[in-house]
Amino acid sequence: MRGKYEPAPHDIVIYPSKRKLVVMFLCSIVFIAIGMVMLMQDQGGVVLLGGVSVVFFGMCGVYCAYRMLVPKPAVILTADAFYDQASLGAAGRVLWSEVEEIKVYDMMGQSFLGVKMANPEQFLSRCPGWKRSLMSANRAFVDTQINIPKVGIRGSLEQVAQEMLVRWDRAKSQHT
Repeated sequence: MRGKYEPAPHDIVIYPSKRKLVVMFLCSIVFIAIGMVMLMQDQGGVVLLGGVSVVFFGMCGVYCAYRMLVPKPAVILTADAFYDQASLGAAGRVLWSEVEEIKVYDMMGQSFLGVKMANPEQFLSRCPGWKRSLMSANRAFVDTQINIPKVGIRGSLEQVAQEMLVRWDRAKSQHT
C-alpha cells in the first residue's frame, strides 16, 4: 500500500508496537557492536560470524528505524482480503479466497500468526525473487507461507488470528 490508508468502516487496522520497534532497534545496535568486535579477531570462523552479524542486524536496525520514522499499518483486515506489512518479508495483499488455514504457532520461543495458502506456488510466483527465496526457505521449518511475527504487531496475536478467522469464514460462506 502506498500513500495514506483510508480504512472502510468495518476494516481493522493494526499498527506495529513502537515500544517493540525501539527494543528491536536497540538490540540490533548491540549485536552490530558485537559483530564489529568479532570482525577484529584472528580466527576465520569468528570473523565470518561477525560479518554475518553486522549485515543481518544492520538490516534489522535499518528496517526498525524505517518503521519508526514512516509509520504504516502492520496488518489490515478487510472484508475480501488482508494486508500483511508486519515484517521485511511481508506478503502484501492476500485474498481470503487464497487462504487454506490460519493458525498461531511458536517457533524458537517466538510466536507467529501463520497463514497457509491454498495454492502456495501461485502465491510465491507473484512475490519478488528475494521475498520468494525468503518465504521458500521457511518451508524447512513451517508449513505456512505467510508468517506474521508477534513482535511485528501491537496487541494480541490470538485476537488478530480470531478476527482473521471470522473474516475468512464470512468470505467463504459468501462464495458458497
